[in-house]
Amino acid sequence: MHNTFNGKLNDLIQTAQKYLSETYDMEVKLQSNVTLLMIRSFDDIVTTCKEEISDADEKHVAFILKTLCSIDVNNLNKKELFEQVERFLSRYINPVSKNRDDFFAVNEKNIISMINLKQNCIEALKMINSECNYLRNKNLGRMRFAAEIDKYNALAARLENIQNLLEKRIEYDADKILDSIVENFYIIYIFLVALYRYTQYNSAVIDYVIILSLVDRMLYIVDPLLQSRALKSKYLLYYHVVFELKELRLLLLSQL
Repeated sequence: MHNTFNGKLNDLIQTAQKYLSETYDMEVKLQSNVTLLMIRSFDDIVTTCKEEISDADEKHVAFILKTLCSIDVNNLNKKELFEQVERFLSRYINPVSKNRDDFFAVNEKNIISMINLKQNCIEALKMINSECNYLRNKNLGRMRFAAEIDKYNALAARLENIQNLLEKRIEYDADKILDSIVENFYIIYIFLVALYRYTQYNSAVIDYVIILSLVDRMLYIVDPLLQSRALKSKYLLYYHVVFELKELRLLLLSQL
């Protein structure tokens, strides 16, 4: 087994294990008490946000951003506004974590790192498969060939286990972040729509690409739940949240 290749695989495993623990409760709790009334309330919130912003002039939009979001667009340059916008969204989509270990905190940074690690595991398994095929075509003795294949199989088994654990942790964290997005959806949504409206008046200060990146951040984080179909059996309300974010994304794309 190549020492460099083996070293990279072990580094990958050690890095991934920092985010995993046998005692970490990664069970996604099912919720069955989403009622029609809750969905109607959510739809009313979205409608109210749209009505509040749709006919607002530049002065009123700036007032909304300053009053509700503490972002004074009239007294910030482009860089300062971008920084405040980033901080605002992070505050409302990252749930407060009780875990003191940075690697087990539920936040954007960790979930993105774990998604990348999961992809690295997938790529590493492909490389192991290629190495095994390479060994089969080499003229090795039976004993040496068996020993090399056993080493690769052991590494592949560890990687597959870590990949499965990462998937569970990613799904768990995505669920918690989506909880936070739903809980704070009124302020998040009016913030995004107000920014969109303000950009129509003053694209020199903030542009559609920045707002689009904010929406994409949230959709990227909750994508593991969509991929696993966990939302189908969990929260009907969450489909409405994702739908509204995707609708806003399409609106922003139409402006580019």
